[in-house]
Amino acid sequence: MWPEIPPTTDSGITGVEAELEFLVTSPAGTPPEIVNLVSDAINSISQEETFRENLQKQGLEPAYMDATTLLARRQNDNRKWEQVIAQSGIEKE
Repeated sequence: MWPEIPPTTDSGITGVEAELEFLVTSPAGTPPEIVNLVSDAINSISQEETFRENLQKQGLEPAYMDATTLLARRQNDNRKWEQVIAQSGIEKE
């Protein structure tokens, strides 16, 4: 994506993860049929070749997640970062 910036591994740093996410969310209590309607539309768009090509030209890889998958991912991320924070000794201010 940025060819002038060397990879972190060139500096001896390994295990670095970097992700960029664009999410569409709705307020709690949104009827499931509305959530599903919007989710299905986003999934459909994310499968269109022109959409995918445009993202890929920017160095992005489209990856659709339904609400259940996204929630599971968020919960997993939260557990991971809670462990990192606990191990680092970081405290709330």
